Amino acid sequence: MEPRRGEIGSAAPPDRRHPEGASAPEGANREVHPAVFVLDRHGHPLDPCHPARAHRLPAAGRAVVHRYTPFVIRLKDRSAADCVVNGVAIGIAPGSKHTGLAVFTDHEGSRAGRYAIQLDHRGALIRDRLASRAALRRGRRSRNLRYRTPRFLNGGSPWCVDTLSTG
Repeated sequence: MEPRRGEIGSAAPPDRRHPEGASAPEGANREVHPAVFVLDRHGHPLDPCHPARAHRLPAAGRAVVHRYTPFVIRLKDRSAADCVVNGVAIGIAPGSKHTGLAVFTDHEGSRAGRYAIQLDHRGALIRDRLASRAALRRGRRSRNLRYRTPRFLNGGSPWCVDTLSTG
């Protein structure tokens, strides 16, 4: 029997579920979940928390969902005056085509990234659309169209001679 669809080697599946990830160091292949932003009952920011905790708090009745994108919860039983807030720093990496925005927290001298987004600039998109529009306009101007002969038998023009009436 020959291998099909790119299958090479034995037909038996490997005994590990993820063979390439098994030899990697611990935590190297793990997906990093972004932190969830938390507000107190007055809408003031608190320290971000883990997504699992953020999804348990509304189910327990301790919080409400304030916004879905990005996911933000508002605690009902906390105020910023009662809590110690470590602080959040924002990093901006400007570029010609994209701008990167990141939110960091400092905890015991180590900096941890909590949220990151990439903002795509519309400059190139607008330039490409204007160039496409100009190319279509040039194409319409230089198109080799046949000359449309004048129509004399449409019956409404007084200076056109009606060739069918021999009268």
